[in-house]
Amino acid sequence: MTINEVRNEYDNEPSRNLKMSDFTLGEQKDLVLNLCLKYSKKEADINDIKRILFPKDTKDDIKHLLNLISEYEPKIVNVRRSRYDLKIESNERTKSFMENDGFTKLESDLKNSDLKESNKSDLEVKNLKLENESFEYQKSIRKKEKKIKKLTSENLRLQNRQMKRVVLYSIIGFVAGAIISNLKDILILLNITSP
Repeated sequence: MTINEVRNEYDNEPSRNLKMSDFTLGEQKDLVLNLCLKYSKKEADINDIKRILFPKDTKDDIKHLLNLISEYEPKIVNVRRSRYDLKIESNERTKSFMENDGFTKLESDLKNSDLKESNKSDLEVKNLKLENESFEYQKSIRKKEKKIKKLTSENLRLQNRQMKRVVLYSIIGFVAGAIISNLKDILILLNITSP
């Protein structure tokens, strides 16, 4: 049975087999407020609420529910406490509060707010993780770039050394080639051999 069906059939008969646990806390409070608005007596006490709404629940559970309703500010019901009982009646704010969907709407708004906060927190955590990963990635890139610069520098140094060797070997080869190809002329010039 939905809360709207229960709201529409207040008949003062304990025909329902409802339990408070069948409803959310906001719906439980709204059922009591609707009973206060439609109840033929001026006040409803714990026994009335138990008999009409929640015959399967204990009086202590119902008393706790009425205490929760009475704590809401601004006061949307009048609560009169006696030594052994609690009596509740509607006041000028009850009807307008219920026309605005009462505690059910407050509970839904709170859940939506909590869900948004939870999602926001989750997104912030994910964002921090992504920022951390990005930082670590940037850090590794910087290390690799530093290593690349070091290796490039070493490579240029080795290339320069190789280039110097090539030039030196070329000069030595040129001189040796010139000497070998002109060896006979050089020996004649030095007067070591005769022509």
